[in-house]
Amino acid sequence: MIKEKYMNTLAYFLAVVALVACIGIYLYNKFTPETLEVPEYVEKVFDKDSVMEINIEISDENFNNLIENAIEEQYVPVNITINDTIIENVGIRAKGNSSLQQVASSDETDRFSFKVNFSEYITDQNLYGLEKMVLNNMIGDSTYLKEYMSYEMMDFMGVNSPAYAFSNIKINNEDWGLYLAIETLEEDYLERYYGKDYGNLYKPESDEMGADGRGGGEPPNMENRPQQMGEPPNMENRPQQMGELPTIESEQQQTGEPPNMENTQQIPERMEMVGGRSSSETALIYIDDNISSYSKIFDSVVTKGLTDVDKNNYIKMVKALNEGEHIEKYVDIEEVLRYFAVNTFLVNLDSYASSMKHNYYLYEENGVFQILPWDFNLSFGTFQMSSGERVINFPIDAPVTDTMENSPLIAKLLEIEEYKELYHSYLNEIVENYINNGIFEETINTLNDLIYDYVANDKTAFYTIEEYEEGIKNLLIYGEDRAKSIYLQLIGEQPSQEYGDLETELNINALGGNERNGENRNTNRDTNINNIHNNQNKDTINTNNTDNSNEINNTNNTNNTNNTFNTNKNIPTNNDNNINTNNRFMMKNNMGVQNKISYKTVLQIIVYFVVLILALIYVILYKRKNFKV
Repeated sequence: MIKEKYMNTLAYFLAVVALVACIGIYLYNKFTPETLEVPEYVEKVFDKDSVMEINIEISDENFNNLIENAIEEQYVPVNITINDTIIENVGIRAKGNSSLQQVASSDETDRFSFKVNFSEYITDQNLYGLEKMVLNNMIGDSTYLKEYMSYEMMDFMGVNSPAYAFSNIKINNEDWGLYLAIETLEEDYLERYYGKDYGNLYKPESDEMGADGRGGGEPPNMENRPQQMGEPPNMENRPQQMGELPTIESEQQQTGEPPNMENTQQIPERMEMVGGRSSSETALIYIDDNISSYSKIFDSVVTKGLTDVDKNNYIKMVKALNEGEHIEKYVDIEEVLRYFAVNTFLVNLDSYASSMKHNYYLYEENGVFQILPWDFNLSFGTFQMSSGERVINFPIDAPVTDTMENSPLIAKLLEIEEYKELYHSYLNEIVENYINNGIFEETINTLNDLIYDYVANDKTAFYTIEEYEEGIKNLLIYGEDRAKSIYLQLIGEQPSQEYGDLETELNINALGGNERNGENRNTNRDTNINNIHNNQNKDTINTNNTDNSNEINNTNNTNNTNNTFNTNKNIPTNNDNNINTNNRFMMKNNMGVQNKISYKTVLQIIVYFVVLILALIYVILYKRKNFKV
């Protein structure tokens, strides 16, 4: 028989051992990186080497509802076949913002973008693990490549990008058009990059979004189109005549002046002018310490409901940006700078970089924030820009058309020299390892070979095949000249906080977007598509860089690439991104493995201690009894 005093000691010892074991197991599970696997859908659905074939089977009634009630974005049931895989009872609806308004207000086209929800009517139904995706209609993009190439560059720079691939859409087996299929930034995406214990995701939108018509202009004009709105598609001999889209310029462009960083208005006054409190919130500007002051942001959460701790984490982040201190505690510096390096190269102004402050996501985990990419059909300078020279000379150290004061997420980081140098190294990496190494041109030529016939036969296209060819040509010019401009800004031979004067042959209107080139439009498709493809387009694409190379070679100091950047000018470099992109899916994001105890950890430890105390109380009460072994 064990004596009672030894029994007490043994009980205390076992209780402590149990507590320590529980805490150890929890912390091990919490801070050991989760092994992430590439979901099946990444390879089987979003195969970049082929065009996804999609056939949407929809009744006349549901098609009419889909088209006539597009603005309400209500799902209708369809059966959908994707690459020979049939999924029944799938939800589909129109999607978009200004692009949705454009198509909905037009009597000439019903080429909407769509959102597909495989689990809308059948719980947990999915396609190889994918529950939702979007099908973007290429509006504002004569090249069909701007959004694809934007995500490609984000992915190259290690920014967590959605999966994407081209898709050829048919409706009831009738040709509809070439779209870009994109994974939504929701549960599947979050688990893929951050694991099952992911954090909070926000999608901020300003109140001025779409209010004044900015963001797209007038819809394309397809005169004499044979079908009526709401009628199931019949695409034969559909005309392709397009209307003009109005020129939309920012305040700086209208005045012809570069961004002026001096004597700018105070933030509260500026924000009142562009939409009040909600605009300052989506600009990530600190207001005060009250949770109620940030309702616009908190209402934009995509994931689970927010706790007060989550909301205070956001306030701490914007406050740190406002004060310019301890930013690294609340912002994933490297990720944010990688994002803005790509966004700056792309002159993507339909984003946080303009006064609209939209088309981006915020991700928060353990109190640290990232910015995530979304919606690039108006990238490559085709939003609020009408001059190719202004696009090419867009300043890298003042990379917004709003004021820098109203853009603290990038402005406050560039005020710190260490972060500015890191940002410059990422820009240098894009120029060196993506443009000058030939990846940009090679990717465009490969994609052109992949999609050319689909574009040529796109029955509902917003652009003619000739406009597509001209767009591809100018996309190549953009890459070459924008890289040269950034290089000259990095070495100080062009201004980096205002527009420079580098000359370019870029025709920005040829890329689509807010401005359209009204010349050389056909009213119908050329019947000899194959001859155009073989004899004209391939030569155009393959010789384009040769045509422009003489200008570069004549400026030896501006584009002698391989050694110039890294040695002659001492531009900081960072080669951490040179990772096979297929392996990026397997990597745990740094935010998810921080050795930082969150409030959830503290709460669970407290629970363990309560259990221990209750156990000790039990032992004390039990000590009066005899215990035999």
